[in-house]
Amino acid sequence: NELSEVFNSQSRSNGEQFLLYCLLKGLSCSESIAEIKASLLTIMRDNSYWEEIRTNALDAFLHQYPADLDSLLPLTEDIRQGTIEDTENSLMDILLDKLFPLKIAASNIFQYLLPPKNNRFISYHNFWRTVLPERLTEIDLAAVLDQLFELGSDFLELMPHDVVVDTAGQLLIRGLQVHGLNISSERLYRWLSIDIDQYDNYKFPEERCQQIHTWLDS
Repeated sequence: NELSEVFNSQSRSNGEQFLLYCLLKGLSCSESIAEIKASLLTIMRDNSYWEEIRTNALDAFLHQYPADLDSLLPLTEDIRQGTIEDTENSLMDILLDKLFPLKIAASNIFQYLLPPKNNRFISYHNFWRTVLPERLTEIDLAAVLDQLFELGSDFLELMPHDVVVDTAGQLLIRGLQVHGLNISSERLYRWLSIDIDQYDNYKFPEERCQQIHTWLDS
């Protein structure tokens, strides 16, 4: 049928890709079509398509098969390991939003914070800056702050600077507010040292530092 012809076309001309782009947009709000699942997964993995087409394929998959998150785990792992290209982190950002914490636990979450692949491209980090700080349970929040300390500056220096600073700062402020009065002094010190590295490569902004000082003075 015509749908299969578009999905299986070997052409990557602008016209063919625009047609596929529009088709996938439509599938993101249409009735379910059972036989396109494999095609959508194949498109997501193929970096010969426009980046927008691959993210549209993911959006269409999530609309068509909202209960089948397990089929997205192999793609997520392949992106994490670098065997599938995701230059702008646009696929990973959506995948983490949908898979955390149902399929990816907080104890493993920093495995999916990937270093920038190319400074010329915009990287999408909505998950790290917005979703993760808001979605973590109070118990997982404490464990994640422990992870950040254990990972150390060598790991954090490889990551996008502004993302690390923003995410870690949000987690620390919330962690202090929720757990600060109930944890040991040693654990509190570890959390407060998360943004300290020997070269001063990353520091919390003044506003975040002031929030920390306000909590310490309270």
